[in-house]
Formats: sequence, C-alpha cells, structure tokens
Amino acid sequence: MATNPYDFSFVLRKKLQRKIMQIFLFFLIIFALVNLILTFLIFPFQVGENAMNPEYPDKSLVFVAPCNFENPLFFQNYDIYRGAVVYVEPKYSQDISLSKKIINNFCSFFSLQKIVPFAITNKITEKPTLRRVVGLPGDTLYIKDYVVYIKPKGNEHFLTEFELTDRMYETIVHIDSSLNSTIGCAREMEEVVLGENQYFLLADNRVSSIDSRIYGAVDISALKGKAFLRFFPFSSFDSLL
Repeated sequence: MATNPYDFSFVLRKKLQRKIMQIFLFFLIIFALVNLILTFLIFPFQVGENAMNPEYPDKSLVFVAPCNFENPLFFQNYDIYRGAVVYVEPKYSQDISLSKKIINNFCSFFSLQKIVPFAITNKITEKPTLRRVVGLPGDTLYIKDYVVYIKPKGNEHFLTEFELTDRMYETIVHIDSSLNSTIGCAREMEEVVLGENQYFLLADNRVSSIDSRIYGAVDISALKGKAFLRFFPFSSFDSLL
C-alpha cells in the first residue's frame, strides 16, 4: 500500500504550503500588472464591423492607448487632432461590477478579445467603437455627398475635411448602383456648430455605419482612448499615429 510522505512529514507539508502560496502570489501579481497595463498603458481592440474600412478591415486588431482626455495623466497627454481615430465608449452601456470588469479585462487581454465572460449585448450602441475625429470644438460643418465641409472657429471659409486633416485617410462613399440611394446613413447634413468639448466623429465607411450623423456630436468625456498601432492582420501592420 502506497504512503503519502506529506501525511507523515510536517516539514514537507510546510514546503508544499509555501509553494502553493508562491504560485498564488505569482498569478496575483501577473493579474495586477495586466490590469494596470490595460487601464493605463495599452489594450487590444478587435474591429468587429466594416465601419472603418478600408484602413481597419473587419476583425482586424489594433492597440489602443487608454486615456481620460479631460484629465490625462502625465504619460497620457495625447492630442485629439483631425483624422485621429479614437476609442469611444458605448452610447448606452450596461453597468457591471468592478470584479466583473477586471475579469473581462483579464480574459480579453490574453484571448485578444475572443473571450469576454461578462460581455454586454451586441447592439452597436452598446459596444465600444473606433471612430475618426472629423470636427473639433467650435467648428461649423455640413456634409455633402458624404464629404464633410468645415469652417474652423475664427475662419471665414469652408474647406473639405481632407484639406484640414493632420492625417490622410480613405473613405468609402459609393453605394451599390442596384440599391436605393436612400439606404444607409445620410449623404447630406445641414450645418451644425460644435460646442465646447464636442467632437464630430465619422466612420470611414460613410455609406452604412453609425456615427455622429445618427447620435450627434460626442462629448470629450465619451472618448476613452486613441488607436495607435494596427498589428493584425500582420500584412497590414502599421502605426496609426
């Protein structure tokens, strides 16, 4: 009959307890470090829609730098400029406990967002999104044929978004000729004036995406990060700054 040495040796039991405690502390430290990284430095985000085509294909993965743009930490002092792609919190969100948020962050980080145990619903307005900054506070703007015309605060003339942008980008503005031209998001929009801390965000796929044409200008408090690196697919690896 086999015997278990741990049943007879106090020293061995204490060593086993220390080993178990060391393993537990190791994973606890890793867990804490991961959450610090996700909260303050970097987190992966999977683009789960075609809204940001062609620069961000569906299912592509990008790294986002989290930031509270209203009160950034000294190492999170990122600019919100025309053409930047920002991480926008859900328009309507479901409150979950802090512990569930931590578990979501942990699982999401290590599974590249494949596993999120306490995921919210799949409605587009209840999911975080990436959108491009087109209008800045104080701008007057209107849309014609999916192109934004902007008069910055203090200026007298309108210029297209591409003449004013600090970063060039492509947009999808052509609708299938076999479809009704009224399908999708509006290709025209009347003049609007952005207030203080308001930003006008658009998808690069202007034909069939939800953006500021639907939910209006977005307050700076809803902007929670900035996309800075596309790392998958690897053939499209590129800096987004």
